Amino acid sequence: MNPTLKAKKKRNYFLIAFDTPSGAQYKWYHNGELIARENKQYYIVPNDKRTGTYLVEITGSDGCSNKSNILTFNKYGEIEGALRVDDENESLLYPNPASENVNLQISIEISGTIQIMFYDISGRLVKSMEVPKEGIHFEMEIPLNEFNIGVYFVKIKIGDEFSGNHRLIVE
Repeated sequence: MNPTLKAKKKRNYFLIAFDTPSGAQYKWYHNGELIARENKQYYIVPNDKRTGTYLVEITGSDGCSNKSNILTFNKYGEIEGALRVDDENESLLYPNPASENVNLQISIEISGTIQIMFYDISGRLVKSMEVPKEGIHFEMEIPLNEFNIGVYFVKIKIGDEFSGNHRLIVE
């Protein structure tokens, strides 16, 4: 496992995230110091902490651990040496591949009804759901017990204001 941090600039914060296998544990560090209570696959960097270095240590379900690349914010709060996420990617679907559950996270300043649609490889709609979203951050766990092993395309919409697409592997 060799995690590479990806960063996305939002209106008033940065979102740092990466793809890792399921069953991993996360420890985030700022300037070499462990950040208390930050144990998710992503970390939201507040404006007042936008200088210095960040990295994440990931421990897989097998007990092996590895550290990510170092993400550095210069004195102007700009990222140096980071792989940026496309501007259109304001949602995360993880872990991927997944077997029992998958987490959906959306970080965008739009409220409304989220439509989540799962399509199989042939384009057939397998599952559709609608859930309310208020505020910037949204996160939910979606059980995969109704899904067969395979590849699915996930379309996420919030009205006409936001749309995201993901490929999900269910194993």
